[in-house]
Amino acid sequence: MYSVAKSIAQPYCTLLLIVALGLLLLARHKPVNWRRFALPWAAWCGLVLLSLPLISQFLCRTLESGYPPTRNLPGQVDAIVVLGGGVQPSDQVLVSSAATSGTLRRCISAAEVYRRCGDIPIVCCGGPTLDGQVMSEAEAMRDCLVSMQVPAERIILENKSRNTRENATYALEVLQRHSLKYVGLITSARHMNRAVSCFKVVGLDVAPLPCGHRLKTTSPSCFQSWVPSASSLNAANGAIQEWLGIAWYKLRGWT
Repeated sequence: MYSVAKSIAQPYCTLLLIVALGLLLLARHKPVNWRRFALPWAAWCGLVLLSLPLISQFLCRTLESGYPPTRNLPGQVDAIVVLGGGVQPSDQVLVSSAATSGTLRRCISAAEVYRRCGDIPIVCCGGPTLDGQVMSEAEAMRDCLVSMQVPAERIILENKSRNTRENATYALEVLQRHSLKYVGLITSARHMNRAVSCFKVVGLDVAPLPCGHRLKTTSPSCFQSWVPSASSLNAANGAIQEWLGIAWYKLRGWT
């Protein structure tokens, strides 16, 4: 009962109810021109739908079901390639750019795979992605990995790429330069489909090692599946952005 009350009482859910109440109160004025309310009601309904755990989990499943969490590592791996997931800009607290939570999660996975596979190199991919950014994604990831006890000399930086297509192109150059052929690829589960496709285009088959799954292994209760939440909206938003990215890459002939 507490979890149900907690779900309903969250600020996001309360604000949605207030907006709905406001639209209903406006509609009480006579005569009612329903055309004036069609657009705000459509936007409200769309926001509610994307905020439902039931819908967000469905969207996540379309991307992540082919790349479930795996405990079994590929038999032969020469190197680990980890793709950047963004950095935070420097501010009064951060003297330099720092990894976002998504990038940090990928680094954690890379460190885990490194310890299990043995002393193999890790190729960190990602250039500067923010205006005026000094530190690249690859450098931010290197700092994270070093803090996780991965030797700095085993980390190779690819700090020119600005998107997934360039990740694959420049990573291939690095791998060929170091005579590395069998690669384990680490990125978020929802991004893995596009990443694998980009690496195939440049002629490199990789072993997917997905992380950061948003698809829950246990289904929420029937009631909670229909309670909107900001976290569900965030997951749905990420899935939709990834599908737009996949469509754009196919349109450009990049995958």
